[in-house]
Order: sequence, then structure tokens, then C-alpha cells
Amino acid sequence: MARNVPRNHYFHNVEHDFHSRILAITKTVFGRKRVWGWFKSRTFAKDTELYNTHSQGTGADLLKAVMAELYKSLIKGGLEEPKIIGSIHDELLIEAPEVHAELVATLLGDIMKRVGSDLLHPVPVDAEVSVTPSK
Repeated sequence: MARNVPRNHYFHNVEHDFHSRILAITKTVFGRKRVWGWFKSRTFAKDTELYNTHSQGTGADLLKAVMAELYKSLIKGGLEEPKIIGSIHDELLIEAPEVHAELVATLLGDIMKRVGSDLLHPVPVDAEVSVTPSK
């Protein structure tokens, strides 16, 4: 069992109607929980999963916050043609008319840096953006 895993939630034993076993729970920086099941006396989670879920889940939460902020900024700026069409790990794929491509790329980079830096303060966050033609 990994150390530093919060143990303040208990497994409800339906057969005996009491809370019998402490659950292994990992949380993201934003508070989203992942509860790990048990088999006999061992959690299903490997130690590496218990530690990795924290960082991977926080990255996913961060990307969702960036997408929400980008969407609001595009609508507010009157740019309805650009569309978020994909999310791959820590990347976003935006489709935009050629005349708006550089503006959208700059906007995306600024939002990623600002939202990331705000949510992960004091960790500095940087972002790379590029514009490529579609075929």
C-alpha cells in the first residue's frame, strides 16, 4: 500500500451493513477523487497508479479548464468559426479559418499559460502553439 494516500473514507460492506474497510483514494489538485477498490486485503491499485493518478488527473483537469476558458473567449470575441475539435493528452486541436489562425493560436497560448499558472501556482507553466494547414 502506498504511503501518503488519504484514508478518511470507508468501504460500505453491504452484507453486514457497516463501514468496514478504509478506502484508498487519490485526489487531483482540484479535488477530483479516484476511489480504488479492494480484493481481500489489498487495494487494486498499484503504487505507481496511486502516485501517477494525482499528476495525470490534475493535467486532465487543467486541460478542461483551458477548453472552457478558450470557448468563452472565442464566443466573447465574436469568433464563432474556430472550433475545438480534439484533445490528445495535453494538446488541443483547434480548427479555424486561415485569417483567424494566428489570432486563435496566440489566444490559446495565452490562455494555457494564464490558466495553468493560476491553477498550479507557484509552478511556472509554459505552452507551445503552432499553426499548420489542413489537407
